[in-house]
Amino acid sequence: MGINFMLLIFIVFQIGVFLKYLQIKKQLTKDDLTKLYSRKTYNEFCKSKNSSTGVTFLLNLNNFKKVNDLYGHEEGDLVLSQTSIFLKQIFIKDEIFRISGDEFYIFSYNIKNPSDKIEKLRELFSNSFLMKKYNVSFTLGYHKKSSCISLHESLKCSDMAIAAIKKNSEIWYKEATSNFIERARRNEKIKSLLETSINNEFYAVFQPKYNLSDNTLSGAEALARWENHELKFISPAEFIPLAEKMGIVYKIDYKIAEEAIKKVASLLDKKSIKNDFRLSFNMSSETFMREDMIPYIFDLLNFYKVDGKNIEIEITETMILTNSKTTIERLEKLKEKDILISMDDFTAGYSTVGLLATLPVDIVKFDRSLILAMNEDEQKGKVIYKGLVKIMKSLGLKIVAEGIEKQEDLEFLIQNSVEYGQGFLLGKPQRDFLN
Repeated sequence: MGINFMLLIFIVFQIGVFLKYLQIKKQLTKDDLTKLYSRKTYNEFCKSKNSSTGVTFLLNLNNFKKVNDLYGHEEGDLVLSQTSIFLKQIFIKDEIFRISGDEFYIFSYNIKNPSDKIEKLRELFSNSFLMKKYNVSFTLGYHKKSSCISLHESLKCSDMAIAAIKKNSEIWYKEATSNFIERARRNEKIKSLLETSINNEFYAVFQPKYNLSDNTLSGAEALARWENHELKFISPAEFIPLAEKMGIVYKIDYKIAEEAIKKVASLLDKKSIKNDFRLSFNMSSETFMREDMIPYIFDLLNFYKVDGKNIEIEITETMILTNSKTTIERLEKLKEKDILISMDDFTAGYSTVGLLATLPVDIVKFDRSLILAMNEDEQKGKVIYKGLVKIMKSLGLKIVAEGIEKQEDLEFLIQNSVEYGQGFLLGKPQRDFLN
């Protein structure tokens, strides 16, 4: 009797332990709040389903943190629960996981029309009283997974798409295509190499500028180029925006400024150019606002024994508009050394025309878009160009026409007494522009 009773107690105890185990397992398997699969289950799912083909979706809620901060976690929990209900309604036969906080992961075995599901989900959010009340929406990245890529890698691709969405407020969902992934990974590689490559891999090329009245060489513009042994040629359109975000664009500007001044010194020493030849280089807003900018330029001129009249610093319209007082003070300081100042990328779209009379600027560079406007609508384009030329001449400013690629454009500029020209028709950027 005693043995049977003890056995019964042991069995009851083991059943209790097993039930507790099932409860804990369930808690680990499912998220308590949303009843969706948990991160732990996601990790196990990845191990067992790595070779599966399908679509990985990664969804982040917008404004969720504000809901928690302003209205409390109870309201935030309501938003999460509502989101889980919507996901179950749309992704009926798919695997849905709550990875963390307001981040959800969905794996769909059906690769057809993923955008249809996304649009339906958006409609649910748009019609939800709760979501409208707290202004909660979502951003979503997705990737069509093949059998040769792991689920973790596919999720990373979806995450890259989310990162791209955050940089562009005009889109709210994006597919991580193979081209997109390649560009994103290239960008990350460029970022990792950029700062350490400026001194040893960056170099200047020079695009000639001509006096259009007699077709003689009047100067050149120094432009930054980068070639890496692994990535090969890297376009300025790729590395300049990244350098600006990293706060190191001034290092590129300073590198090219020195290359330009050194080039002028060498050409003058060899008597390869006239004494009034001018070599220009660009200066970004960030660089121009640095306290060491003017001393740096002056030190370069002294070191290479170059007169200020032989260099030209190109600035942008936006620099004037955003930092007008400081910019003007620094421009006047540069002009004390006879350095010429030109306004780069000038178009008819900014309000700077009215400021030009008061700015210490010598030259205005007409952006290529003004020539393209003539090609698109010849009559209107020519009227605009002629009008801008008259304004600049009345202000005593010289003009450089950029983007000259056709003979008819060159003839139009000559007929309208534009002093200087630059473009592929006259000469492409190269290391030794005199050959």
